[in-house]
Amino acid sequence: MLSNQVELWESVLAITELGAVIMPTTTALGPADLRDRIERGRAAYVIANAADTAKFDDVPGGYGRLAVGSADGWRFYADVAGFPGTRRESVTTADDTLLVYFTSGTTSRPKLVEHNQVSYPVGHLSTMYWIGLRPGDVHSPGWAKHAWSRSGTGGA
Repeated sequence: MLSNQVELWESVLAITELGAVIMPTTTALGPADLRDRIERGRAAYVIANAADTAKFDDVPGGYGRLAVGSADGWRFYADVAGFPGTRRESVTTADDTLLVYFTSGTTSRPKLVEHNQVSYPVGHLSTMYWIGLRPGDVHSPGWAKHAWSRSGTGGA
């Protein structure tokens, strides 16, 4: 649960290297929506800015907590290199889950959408082509759309 910042992209790369599943979440969510995502998404860890950690005070679960900044009861994001389990090699297949998103939920409860190791890059590349991105372009879609059309040439 990070804004569009360096730590978000570092986390995406690190989580991918671990072979774990990424569940991006907007910083606009409150405790009820976070509780739903933690439960249905079966989150094992949360990474959030220190300013957002209080939103998890009433969100139960045994998930690990990493904070960008100082937050009581949360481990420092900057210390993650020594975090147990971060030094392992992972082999994934094309069918393995890479990302799990929740839809906006405008008509009912948000739905869980899964992207595997193929659907994410194919969606990313096809969207870049469809909207006509060229080297040097900066594209800034919304928080959920960033996975489909983030530009590797300078923006997300």
